[in-house]
Amino acid sequence: LRLGPDASLVVSGARGISSSAPSALAAAAPRVVSGDEWQSATSSDVSAALSVGSARDGRLELRASASDIAEPLRLYFDGDLLVDVGSIYLFDGNRLEKLSGSASARLSELFDAALTAETGRIGGRIAAPSQQAFALTSSDGKYYAGSASLTLRPTRTDVSCAMRRVRQVLQSDASRAENDSEMLRISVGQDLTVLGFDPFGSAWRLIVSFESNTTPVADPAVEETALLRHRLMGGLSISF
Repeated sequence: LRLGPDASLVVSGARGISSSAPSALAAAAPRVVSGDEWQSATSSDVSAALSVGSARDGRLELRASASDIAEPLRLYFDGDLLVDVGSIYLFDGNRLEKLSGSASARLSELFDAALTAETGRIGGRIAAPSQQAFALTSSDGKYYAGSASLTLRPTRTDVSCAMRRVRQVLQSDASRAENDSEMLRISVGQDLTVLGFDPFGSAWRLIVSFESNTTPVADPAVEETALLRHRLMGGLSISF
């Protein structure tokens, strides 16, 4: 639905059909997915997205969605499963409700800026086969995440900061486990094409990132403790 020259509203809905019985899905360990891969494991999904503005003058986007989960999942937020520790557990019968937004604008001839924010809530009653398979009665939780970046246009240098916090309780009849994590990441990126480095017409970027995250760990001597990690990472990204 077009609301004006630079504004639109999109509403969508979908219902999935699984070829596997619920009991067969629950018998397996939660499937590990990342990014948007979890959307293929929903029995129904409805969303609405509002977009205002343009890439040249600045853009604002808001999106709300509600999805019913059809199979057990462990969802990692970032695509790199080797270094990312933040995740949530989803089971068939759960409902994941999300609200997100993003904004980008040119602040001046020198700077561009961008902001993103997202919050999600996990609720709903776990289906009986998964309750029996995983000995769980509920997996309610919530999370929120956000990022901010500033780009210096003449040198194509960008500085960004991202954070995420997860709070989820996996409850059984006899006990409970807390799936909590926190992450803070600061990154600096430099486009190397401004230095004339563009072999075969590709775009190269140098990235340096510092990350601090906290996750719960099991300790025989302590009922619950937290593991704090600090990481300094660097590398090159290539776009063809």
